[in-house]
Amino acid sequence: MKAQRLFGIVCLLLLAPAVVVLAEDFPWPGGMEPVRVSPYEEARRPSLALASGRTALAWYGAEAHSGIYVSEWLGPWNSGASVRTITTSADSKFPSLVYSGTQQLLVAWSEGAGPSYTNTVFHQEIGKPAPVAVMTLVYGEAAPDQMVGSDALHLTFAAAQSKDLATQMDLYYVQRALNKTTWEAPTVVVTRSQVTREDVGGVWSPQMALMQVDQTQTVHLVWEQTTTTISRTVWYVQGTKQGSTVVWQSPVRLSPAGQMAVRPNIVADAEDQIHVVWSEIAAGTEAIPTAQYINYRRLFNGVWSSPTRVDPDPISINTLFPTKSTPQVAVSGDQVCVAWHGYRGTGSRKEDIFLRCSRNGGLSWEYTFNVSEDANALSLFPTLQMDALKQVHVAWQNITIGPVVYKGAFYRMGTVDFRVLLPVVLRNKG
Repeated sequence: MKAQRLFGIVCLLLLAPAVVVLAEDFPWPGGMEPVRVSPYEEARRPSLALASGRTALAWYGAEAHSGIYVSEWLGPWNSGASVRTITTSADSKFPSLVYSGTQQLLVAWSEGAGPSYTNTVFHQEIGKPAPVAVMTLVYGEAAPDQMVGSDALHLTFAAAQSKDLATQMDLYYVQRALNKTTWEAPTVVVTRSQVTREDVGGVWSPQMALMQVDQTQTVHLVWEQTTTTISRTVWYVQGTKQGSTVVWQSPVRLSPAGQMAVRPNIVADAEDQIHVVWSEIAAGTEAIPTAQYINYRRLFNGVWSSPTRVDPDPISINTLFPTKSTPQVAVSGDQVCVAWHGYRGTGSRKEDIFLRCSRNGGLSWEYTFNVSEDANALSLFPTLQMDALKQVHVAWQNITIGPVVYKGAFYRMGTVDFRVLLPVVLRNKG
């Protein structure tokens, strides 16, 4: 009788819906082990691009291997992929890599001695003999982000008007027709004081998405707005492309009142929806944040969803650079995935790359996976893409601590398996 009762309990446990509390993150389900794409250790801030049957990764180096580099391969990974040297300037940084069509790679980056010195935003079609200067006399961390539209290339970046305003940057936008070789003059979309007039700060970390609906193309920008009182908010602005100009609407704040919101990212899907993520500093101070959450909002039919947390559990960030998580969002069909870096709890301070996906367009989120799974390194700055088969492609930067050694740019891909097996524990009291 006890055996029959035990069998019945097992059946009920297997058939009944379960409320699951996850004590830890799941291992990567994709099957592929992480591979180091950069042939040397000094690789920082990778940027990942996908095209039909092609994958490419850009990064910038330091010390013995300074400059901008690009590796391209066919399929998910080719260990014999060659590395192109774009520039060897020691002041080149923050690459942004995209495909134009199925084969042409485009890379943008900033080059200069530092925020308080003259910088230049460069752009190059890989394979062409020389880069093109998009804008010079740039002050501040002008990390560009680029997209390819149906008839033009688009760039956004933050830049200051003078050396004295290097930490109070404005939001710039510029485009170049695909059939031309020269860029339009960059324009200021939002000034450093436009959305926080009473407490002037500046624009940081602008990101871009494009949307094409019938014959209308719209440009979507998000950024982090700072103030002198050390508050951080995430803002959004939309523009409609009209020939060589863009008509911009009024900026909209996405982060809720009272929230310290940083490092946004944005993507558009094929269903005319915009998806935005950012990191919420939930505790601590600006200098030493102790807990951060990843926030998400979606724009559909002109209406923004309420802010939600992708993962209910917080992550923490080391006091080494960067002190803020840098989430990335990608979409394929109804699958939305978000990657970010950080560490759990207060024990080990080794940061990992985490991934969490939604199968219903961002309405709800499944399980959190550990992508990097490297016990001997800090994994930082994820870059994320998804292909038409909903396979997830992630790249990131690894470093070790004490003394700091860069371990290079790493890559991993696979299909996220949502069928997580849960153990059933039975206790026989009789």
